[in-house]
Amino acid sequence: FEDMILLGTLTGTKITIYLKDELKDAEIQEISVVLDGFEVSNIREDKKIKQAKKEKLLIYDESEAIPGKHVVDIVLTIKTDRIFKKTLRYEFDVESGIATVIYATVKRAPGKKKEVMPEDIDITVFSEKVRLITKE
Repeated sequence: FEDMILLGTLTGTKITIYLKDELKDAEIQEISVVLDGFEVSNIREDKKIKQAKKEKLLIYDESEAIPGKHVVDIVLTIKTDRIFKKTLRYEFDVESGIATVIYATVKRAPGKKKEVMPEDIDITVFSEKVRLITKE
């Protein structure tokens, strides 16, 4: 694992993930980010989670990733009249000298009237790549 961290430092890569909450009836209780099978971020603070209603909330920021394929799971614990988990799995490539920025949005699924069950809620995602400016 130490070798992986060192390798990431040398490659100058970055992964940043933002979440926007557009739910009307349901409430996010917890946000967990799992990268390649390891939980790397867990947000439970009510104040911070509520911030995602107003603006894109930074849920993960890492400057040391190994180039190649990666899988991120964003796991949301959501409260309606019951509590359930909703997960988005997203695969992406990391390139040396390139930052990957991932934007996830939680919203009511198309055609649904209320946000009660997991199938009433959608998590949409898109990502962009940004060239890093290296410090010499």
